[in-house]
Formats: sequence, C-alpha cells, structure tokens
Amino acid sequence: MLKFQPKQFRRSRRRGVAGMWGIVCLILATAIAATLGRLTLTGNRLVIQEQRRSQCDWLVQAGGSLASSRLQADPKYIGETWKITAEQLGGSDSGEVVIEVAAADPAVADSVRQIRINARFPKESPREVKLTKTLRLTR
Repeated sequence: MLKFQPKQFRRSRRRGVAGMWGIVCLILATAIAATLGRLTLTGNRLVIQEQRRSQCDWLVQAGGSLASSRLQADPKYIGETWKITAEQLGGSDSGEVVIEVAAADPAVADSVRQIRINARFPKESPREVKLTKTLRLTR
C-alpha cells in the first residue's frame, strides 16, 4: 500500500539532499584550491632556490677568473675573501667568495697551483647555497 506524502514534505527532503550536495561540492572545491595553492607555493620556492644556486655558480666562476688573473699578476698570491654587497649584485642579497691558492704538489712548487673557491649566496640566510670548486692551474 502506498502512503500518501504531502508535497511540502517531499520538497523539504529534496532541498535537504540538494543542500548536502552543495556542501560536498564546496568541500571538494576548497580542497582542490588548497592543493593548487600549496603546489604553487612549492613551485615558487623551487624556482627561487634554483636562482640562488645559479647565482652561486656564477660567483664561483667569477672567483676562478679573479684568482687566475691575480695569480698571473702576482705568483705569490695566496687567496682572498671577496664580499659582494647586494647593490653590486643588483638584488636584495649579498654573497661571499673565499679563494684559497696553494701548491698542488710540493715537489713541483710553483709550476702547478691548486685554487679552491668557496661561494655562499645569499650570505647568512637560512636558505643559503654553498658551492665549492677546485681548479688546477699550470704556469
């Protein structure tokens, strides 16, 4: 036997189901938006870190060129610490390059030099990038 349900009861029940679907869709949309926001933030951090690594690599190469030219001008050159300000780099972060020059082999003294270059960028930052490169220079 079919029970008779008033129209008002059926409408309110439909509204309740539609409201539940609306809440579920809203929760899904919020979860998707939060995930996309997190992915964007992570992507931006990776890009910034890669830019810092690239800048540090340029500093290492510049340190190698500086050491090579200074060593050719003065065979007794033993190295230096090169502090680069943010203004010199055209940004908001400073860097530092430490150059150390030593005889590669004590037996051959001055003919072969080992140049060790340490670069840090941005200097004194929690996300600092450090790169080290060792070169051998023959006179």
